[in-house]
Amino acid sequence: MTQLYLVRYFLPESGIRVGVQVGATVHDVTDTIGSVGAWLRSSAGRIDAAMTDLMTAVGASSQAHLAERFNCAPAPDAAHWLAPVGVQDVWAAGVTYERSRAARQEEAADGGDVYARVYTAARPELFYKARGPWVVGPYDQVGIRRDARWNVPEPELALVINPALEIVGVTIGNDMSSRDIEGENPLYLPQAKMYTRSWRLGQPLRSGMLAAYGQTHALPCRSPVTAALFLPARRIPARFGGDRMNWSSFWGVRCAFQMASSS
Repeated sequence: MTQLYLVRYFLPESGIRVGVQVGATVHDVTDTIGSVGAWLRSSAGRIDAAMTDLMTAVGASSQAHLAERFNCAPAPDAAHWLAPVGVQDVWAAGVTYERSRAARQEEAADGGDVYARVYTAARPELFYKARGPWVVGPYDQVGIRRDARWNVPEPELALVINPALEIVGVTIGNDMSSRDIEGENPLYLPQAKMYTRSWRLGQPLRSGMLAAYGQTHALPCRSPVTAALFLPARRIPARFGGDRMNWSSFWGVRCAFQMASSS
């Protein structure tokens, strides 16, 4: 099966474009797909058909570029990648695997009992990370808080869900965190996690990779959300080489979008 990657990029002569990368070539599908959000909305309840839509758009595309053309830092006069997200919100789930729980307890000034309790709780730790326009794209620079002594990058697996809460794609992310701020007091989490350029999203968005998996584990919750990107976990499950996962956090994020709305 041909692997499709849904991408966003910038051209000095035409601005923001949407493309589908097949191999080393990016096909401009802006005129047929419109936007990442539009494709996510169209995929609800019809993931296979939406993948076919991408293939059809590739066939109808009249403009193509070598993907390597965009591998450079963003500049108004240079073609470059953009984060594969438009106005979609980014949410995160924390303390999702055993080592994460232990690390947060070690860093906490008060021993971190709150992290031990949330790891086994039915309700997961969820926090808002960024609006789509705040997301930093490939080859761009992330931000670091000036008032923090310990700032770290955190590589993340990022999943994309559609309005039907189906997982329709996957990409990578970088969750910048100010560990000393959160360690001082868990209530400082928003300050430790959400600041200028604190979330970087990789390119491209691999479409359809987890569609069947998401359908198999469908949840009995519905949402008015029209398109959303979220970060479900810090590592992949143990059977794929990761640590022990708290799956209540993983699936709880999907239900959290009952209160989310984006387009």
